[in-house]
Parts: sequence; structure tokens; C-alpha cells
Amino acid sequence: MKPSELKDRTRKFSVAVIKLQEKIPKTIAGNAAAEPLLKAGLTVGVKYRLTCKALNPYDFINNIGAAEEAADECLYWLDLMIEAEMLPAETLQPVRDEARKLRRIFTKSRRSANKRQRGETYRKGPRGDEDIPF
Repeated sequence: MKPSELKDRTRKFSVAVIKLQEKIPKTIAGNAAAEPLLKAGLTVGVKYRLTCKALNPYDFINNIGAAEEAADECLYWLDLMIEAEMLPAETLQPVRDEARKLRRIFTKSRRSANKRQRGETYRKGPRGDEDIPF
């Protein structure tokens, strides 16, 4: 996937989080979960854009790691909302699936960059749950 394609994808993800946030019930619990979800969802795109402008491998690894953490935080809040039945699972699932895919992409990129930085060769074969299908 080209960086420009992933920039578009992360921007669309942020827009989806914004739209989803508007559907969350305006209750104490809903507001408490909606705010950090929105912040993390917007951070995914911002951190990936910073990754694309990295000046050195350390900046790249740092920023892609931050994007990975933001996607993981989105997953946490979305899972919590599903368990608390704040919204129907069908409403949350598409955004959750995209957050999971983005987290996997960022994890793979970070691991590859770390290996390149250390001069390690790439490992062949299955990688378990963190294997990225794309």
C-alpha cells in the first residue's frame, strides 16, 4: 500500500470516528467514552501523516508506534462500547474492523522498521495473530 493511499485511509477512518461519535448516547457514560475515542481516532491520521514526514528511522519508528497505539486505544473504547451496549454492535463493527486493520498495518511497519534499523533479516513464515493480510 502506498503512503498516499494509507493517508487517505486514515483520514477516512478519522471521519468515520467523528460520525460514530455523534451517534453515541449523550449520557455520562457515553460522553466519558466518546471523548477519548474521538481523540484517539483523530490521532491515528495525524500520527500517520507525521510518520510520512519522518526525517530519520527513529522518527519513523516513534510516529508509526504512536499511530499503532492510537488505533489500539480506539479498539479499546469500541470494545467497551460493544460490551456496555451503548450502540448496536452492527453500528460499531465497521469502525472496529478498520481500527484493527490499521493497527495491524502499523504494527507490521514498526516491526519491519525496527528489524531494518537493527540490520536483521526478515523472518519468513506465519506470525500468528499479528500476521497482516494485505
